[in-house]
Amino acid sequence: MTRVMAINYDVKPSPPPKMSTESKRTANRDTIPEPNYTKLSEKIRKSTNQQLLCNMFCGGRKCKYELSNTWTEQQKALPGIFSH
Repeated sequence: MTRVMAINYDVKPSPPPKMSTESKRTANRDTIPEPNYTKLSEKIRKSTNQQLLCNMFCGGRKCKYELSNTWTEQQKALPGIFSH
């Protein structure tokens, strides 16, 4: 005896259940993020003076890494230099 299964093509599959924000975060922990830089931005970043980049994006003279007097001696690997 041969069984024949009928397929109803009118029934649409149900959508996957909605994921909570926490579930999405947990699911994304195992993935490695891809950089989102364009070739132009990479070229500009690599060809720009490091001091200029630091001044523009880090805070310049207000940068806590620029001044050694903001760190205790215990936080300095070398005397007078913050190096964590």
